[in-house]
Amino acid sequence: MLALGMAHGLVPAQATTTCQDPQGNSHILSPPQTTAQLRSWIQALPDGTIACLHSGDYGDGGDVFLNDSRGNETNRVKVRTHPDDIAHGSYATIHARLTFGTSSGFYTYRLLNVDSTGQSGIGAETINLTTGARSIFMADLNITNGREDTAACVSPAGIHFILERSIIHDCGDPNAVGANLDQCVYVSGPGGPPWSDGAIVTHNLIFNCAANAVTVYPDGDEAEVTYNTMDSSGFGGLIGGDGDDGNGGLNCKHSDFVDFNNNVITRMGASFNSQAALADYWPNCSRYGVFDYANDNCFYANTNGDGNIDFTHVSAFGNIDTGATSPYSTWPHVSSGSACYAKTGDPVSAIMIPLPGSP
Repeated sequence: MLALGMAHGLVPAQATTTCQDPQGNSHILSPPQTTAQLRSWIQALPDGTIACLHSGDYGDGGDVFLNDSRGNETNRVKVRTHPDDIAHGSYATIHARLTFGTSSGFYTYRLLNVDSTGQSGIGAETINLTTGARSIFMADLNITNGREDTAACVSPAGIHFILERSIIHDCGDPNAVGANLDQCVYVSGPGGPPWSDGAIVTHNLIFNCAANAVTVYPDGDEAEVTYNTMDSSGFGGLIGGDGDDGNGGLNCKHSDFVDFNNNVITRMGASFNSQAALADYWPNCSRYGVFDYANDNCFYANTNGDGNIDFTHVSAFGNIDTGATSPYSTWPHVSSGSACYAKTGDPVSAIMIPLPGSP
């Protein structure tokens, strides 16, 4: 696993972190701790706490399951590595899945390694939000499942989910029979209306995914997948819906109001499927998504082509391919002299945790 070593973003970086609750009581945990012990400690934290884990190993498989809501932003509970350890280049690693039930809400995990290696199969997503989970934020994380055969490393089906400034890598088994179903990030949801509660996936480095770096399907309404670097995976991205509803596809679970824009999408090429680097997919649907956009993305060296977008279903304009010229200066940084730069900038420049040297 890659070890963790801010630019302005959607989840603000705290100027000071006291590892305390609002009453000034300290909440600091040291390793080792089992998954059950870590879960109990988090559940017992008072509302509004910024809780700190000293560097080291936490968890022994299974999942840290939370199903309570802190109610609002003021009461949000934040769990992070202790700042003193970060100053010395050390981070806490959670060896378990982070799972959020239908009643959960207002939790943040930051500045941690999350590694679910050893857990595979249906329901073994490294980070999973079930429908109903609300306002769960993930920032500055290093996330992997160690190439286990499971649906995704990050699977948000909840409301108002944020994944930013993180490194998501080595997700899914490219040699598995179901490798085409093993994504890095899999955005779905209950569907709207109401609107304005879609997932936000931005300024992440996503690589070594068995299938798609980011899938928005089905009912991934109002997802914003912007300013990410996606590299060396089966495919880059997919937008779509599922019409297998027993009603001729009229109740297609389509993804509406999706922005899949300003991403760097490079070196995609699964051997088990000829899907292009960015595609849309509406099996059995007689109705499709509305106001879906895949604009101003930058492509390079994608084995099966850059895009397979049906312009009647997804608007795709301003996308470019750099031809034989790599957009990277020192990977994964996009060179300011690259044609990509005007479209995407250097997405990983926002990442605060240490970047890997190669995919």
